[in-house]
Amino acid sequence: MRVNKKIYVRSVCVIIAIGLLGAGLRCMKGCDTGPSKEGVIKARIVNIATNDLGQVMVFTEDAQKNTMVFVKNFYVEDRSADTISADMQAYFKKIEPFRGRTVTIHYRRDAVSDNIIDGIE
Repeated sequence: MRVNKKIYVRSVCVIIAIGLLGAGLRCMKGCDTGPSKEGVIKARIVNIATNDLGQVMVFTEDAQKNTMVFVKNFYVEDRSADTISADMQAYFKKIEPFRGRTVTIHYRRDAVSDNIIDGIE
């Protein structure tokens, strides 16, 4: 009888391990790594800021007073910090005149749910 209990316990442990492995693989397969979701929104630009992650952030408010943050990424691994900073400042100056105005923002949502700017009109 003792041998049967050992086999039973081992069998249950193996079945649980296989189940956990399958669940882990399913989670990896189900991660959102597919194509990004695209969108267009009409919103008023409330503020614009830069950060030290190589991004220009655009803070907006739509007609229903919902706020959203959109980002434009400039960080590229092979580029120098000076080049990234210069590109960020040029973009900042380009969209500065839109502050306080209603614009159309074309964007896409990436895998980590950031709203990435494709264009501002």
